Amino acid sequence: AENETRAAVERLVAAELVFQRGVPPAAEYQFKHALVQDTAYGTLLRGPRQALHARIAAALETRSPEQVAREPELLARHFSEAQQPDRAVGYWRAAGERAFQRSANQEAIGHLTAGLAQLETLPDTAERTKQELSLQRLLGQAYFQVKGLAAAETGKAFSRARELCAATDDDLSILPVLQGIIVVEWGVGQLAKAQGTVDEFLRRARRSGDTAACIVADFNAGANSVQRGDPSRARLFFESGIALYRTIDTAAALRISHEYSIEMGAFINAYTGWCWWLLGYPDQAWCPAARPSRLATASGTTIPVRGRCMSRAYCTPSGANGQWSKNAPTCQSPSRWSVGLA
Repeated sequence: AENETRAAVERLVAAELVFQRGVPPAAEYQFKHALVQDTAYGTLLRGPRQALHARIAAALETRSPEQVAREPELLARHFSEAQQPDRAVGYWRAAGERAFQRSANQEAIGHLTAGLAQLETLPDTAERTKQELSLQRLLGQAYFQVKGLAAAETGKAFSRARELCAATDDDLSILPVLQGIIVVEWGVGQLAKAQGTVDEFLRRARRSGDTAACIVADFNAGANSVQRGDPSRARLFFESGIALYRTIDTAAALRISHEYSIEMGAFINAYTGWCWWLLGYPDQAWCPAARPSRLATASGTTIPVRGRCMSRAYCTPSGANGQWSKNAPTCQSPSRWSVGLA
């Protein structure tokens, strides 16, 4: 059968309907035109077509684990077309998370949405709820990056994830969802409502004992306080978060950036500087704002650099006095870092 398949493929290559790259058995093949591919695909009956997708997916899992790790969306599509949603959902999630981590947020939205569509065909079980919670949380984070805090799509994804949290009491699963709810409430100016969510986050973070979660909790409490006009209270939370942040390594800092969509080293120092400025201490304001982020080159995202440059722009005397032209070199820095990112 393998010899017959290879001979058939060779005939397609000779007829120039298919292009070959590389040498068998490691060769890759591509149709000359999408219309040729669609025509060939359309000649297959549904049953054989599904069976073929299932065989391809099984072969890729067995023979090409490295390719599966690089392109989980490939397996996701084959399992979806093979009408095996239970196998497809996990790969769609992996593809969405991988895209999100390299800042390909629009691509991530497509993968996660496809995963949710496959999930709808599965029976309502505890495992399905767990999977949907993970997909909705990532979808909310991706929409946050693409459309912003106050976008309807961002709020819808995080609201649905919040509903699904009722089925679990795992604090570390719930906390990223609460973070999404908090930023949405900030985005629409619901600071009083956000205070309740911030308090819940703080309780769950401390109960979990997770240092990364406690850092985010301190930041949330401080950020909500300063937005509500209490920089003195806010500074205490920020200083507590900074002290905890100094105890973690780069891997833990990266986990915060990926799970909560914020690089704490940059932003918590920025907010601390703003608090000092609001309290009337410009010299103290400059010190935390000028602290470099350990993730400026390690995180693969512009978030750390944006936060650091933003804090420096606001907390320099020229920025605080509205003389923004003097801060042009600082403000232009993030654009240089964004070049080359997906």
